[in-house]
Amino acid sequence: MEAAKRVTAGWLARQWRVTAWIWRAVLVALVAGVAVINAISVYAQLVAAHIGDRGAVHSAIEMQDAALASRIEVAAHTVADLDRRLGQIDTAIEEAAKRGKTNTALSAMEAQRRVRASLVDERNREAGTLAALKAERASMADRAHGAVLRSTGYRIDGGGIGTSINHCLKPHFGPQHLR
Repeated sequence: MEAAKRVTAGWLARQWRVTAWIWRAVLVALVAGVAVINAISVYAQLVAAHIGDRGAVHSAIEMQDAALASRIEVAAHTVADLDRRLGQIDTAIEEAAKRGKTNTALSAMEAQRRVRASLVDERNREAGTLAALKAERASMADRAHGAVLRSTGYRIDGGGIGTSINHCLKPHFGPQHLR
């Protein structure tokens, strides 16, 4: 296409005076169309080179975040279920004590002591897992922010009030990247 554009433009420049005006207009429009197609393809390549890495990084981050979010949801549901079961045990013992049946309440407490202790242990373990997952998600979000900044080739230097964005975004490529 590039060769045809150049040959046509050269021929048209040489034969401009002897070519009919309709053919001039047609050939100029065709050369301009090929130039626009060429410009679009160059722009598409530039966008793909710039956005491609960032898109891959963003996609990987989104997949990790979705996996962590589902694990957090499962852990939160487990903790809520254990809390509900512990509440049921406590309510049953409380109701027996309210009715004035102290012996029944004491025997129920004794019977449910092991079950309740195991439920409390399991709940604490699951709550620890939930907290660890939330911390991992926060850490991953911080790493993701750094990865996006690295993929763009810019780093953020805090300027201050009144600093323009051009002063805050500095090219991230320097002597440290030449090693």
